[in-house]
Amino acid sequence: MPLGPQWYRKLRNEIRRGSRGAQPNFADVLTGTLYYVTDETVLERSSGAAWEPYSSTGEYRYVDSTATGTQNNWNLSVAYNTVVEWHGASDITVTGITGGLLGRFFIFRNTGTKIAYFSHNSGSSSAGNKLLNIVTAGDTPVAPGGYIGFVYFQTGSGNWNLIAHDQGPLIDIPYSSGNFTADAGTWTVDSGDIDLLAYKIEGRTKYVAWRLNTTSNSSAAATTFTISNIGSGYTTPYTVLQLTSQISDLGVEIAGVSQAGGTTVVISKLGFGTFGINTNQLAIRGSIRGALN
Repeated sequence: MPLGPQWYRKLRNEIRRGSRGAQPNFADVLTGTLYYVTDETVLERSSGAAWEPYSSTGEYRYVDSTATGTQNNWNLSVAYNTVVEWHGASDITVTGITGGLLGRFFIFRNTGTKIAYFSHNSGSSSAGNKLLNIVTAGDTPVAPGGYIGFVYFQTGSGNWNLIAHDQGPLIDIPYSSGNFTADAGTWTVDSGDIDLLAYKIEGRTKYVAWRLNTTSNSSAAATTFTISNIGSGYTTPYTVLQLTSQISDLGVEIAGVSQAGGTTVVISKLGFGTFGINTNQLAIRGSIRGALN
């Protein structure tokens, strides 16, 4: 037989237990009352407006998630500060999170092998659930081993504000042969020629690095080579902070020059000389660091 509401009111913050059917109405108990639902093995606490999930470790809730695909208004039953460990079988894109309340924290850690992306101020999620990232020109990624943290501010309809982020390791830029061109002839870069072509977001800075080995050049008139689509979804051009480049042409090491514009990098020899015709004897290495909106 369930206990009367007044008995529960006298025992705020003490854990009581019983079946779901025996659970008193949330409005009949003091805010903070704990109740363990024996037939569902869950612990809940009355917020005064509902029974909400509660972590026995305190004001935190732990979630083990394997969600994938696009998550609009992602509902993880966030009732307190929440820690998510994610290991989905494929990538996930989060455009918003439900359960926001002033001062509430949401911490996400990638414990899997795929990539999580968090979208800035996306129209795909409702007002009050949106994410406000540091970088606004594209999604903020979390690679395996990385993490991201938000705190909820009640500005306007409320939103989740990014306060901490470490992407983890570099993320590979997808290969396409059409992304490698020359100003004369053909610059051939096969997928097997790529030792590294990847990026990392650090605050408002994007770092891109490339090591292209055993590529080929068909024209002795070629003076520049261009790598396109290094933006990986970032639509705003870089404000370039740093560029490096090194070239090996027919086995001869040469200082290189890199120029960045939009989502492309243009590479040439120091002094802008021509390149020799070769097959699998042209190596280009370099990196770019630039500021994003």
